[in-house]
Amino acid sequence: MLISIHARAQKQGVKGRITLLTGNQMPGPEKMAKPKGVKRTIWIYLALEVDLNQATNGFISKPKQKPIKKIQSNKRGYFKTTLPPGHYSLLIQEGEKLWGNQFNEQMIINPFIVVKHQVIEFNVEINHSAYF
Repeated sequence: MLISIHARAQKQGVKGRITLLTGNQMPGPEKMAKPKGVKRTIWIYLALEVDLNQATNGFISKPKQKPIKKIQSNKRGYFKTTLPPGHYSLLIQEGEKLWGNQFNEQMIINPFIVVKHQVIEFNVEINHSAYF
């Protein structure tokens, strides 16, 4: 019986890749740099609504809400973690600051939704050192 329980068990949560994009991204004779996977600390919060006064060029002031999970991407930028179903935000540690440059219409930063029995993919590009 244990074998069949394990065989039916499904994982759920989030997986993705953290990439860093730097340098000139303007079309022209020079080759544009491609994003590279990077090792970073990742903070996961319950859906985090951010006031625009807290956000500056993709960097976020420390949220009042406590994170629910801290994970690490590997040296190629890949990460994966389990989470219960729900609405979440994902922030990346960049030095002393937190990075999050995607918002939805409710001003939830780097939002993603975990659905029962599914692992969703959520990628983040850190592009504060790129110019467009």
